Amino acid sequence: MKPKFALLVLTLLFMSLSADSQDVAAVRALDQWVGTWKTVKQTVITPTATTDNAPNATLKIERSGNRLIWTAEIIDANGTTRTKVSAPLDGKDYPVEGGAATVSSYSYTRIDDRTILRRDKPGDPFHRTVLYILTADGKRITSSSIDTSQPQTQTQSTFRERQ
Repeated sequence: MKPKFALLVLTLLFMSLSADSQDVAAVRALDQWVGTWKTVKQTVITPTATTDNAPNATLKIERSGNRLIWTAEIIDANGTTRTKVSAPLDGKDYPVEGGAATVSSYSYTRIDDRTILRRDKPGDPFHRTVLYILTADGKRITSSSIDTSQPQTQTQSTFRERQ
């Protein structure tokens, strides 16, 4: 009877350690996104033109437990727009604080350790999809977005982490 009990204890211990190592790996995957990122290039592609510019935009990503906190600040001719969302990468909707009144929630989904999909939702259907890709060296994030109300328009941005 004792060998079976010992085997059960060892099995439970192994399962616990395995779960802990998965949690550590998940936290490390989130931590690589953490930082303050500055837009270095933005390209807007429409059916009639392609425009390159570098807006004054900053994306700050922080981690709190299993959540990433995304704070974006854009400064343009209309002033400063700031948005903030705290969300795990579970594909569920989370409210947007501040920013444009046209977006009520964002959902974030982890595709892999270096790719995150965001969907902006004004109510019923989402109206913008953004794909964030972190470079292998962790020094740049590129994003591509498509607005479903204008599917022929695509915006591509490159962010570099502030040193």
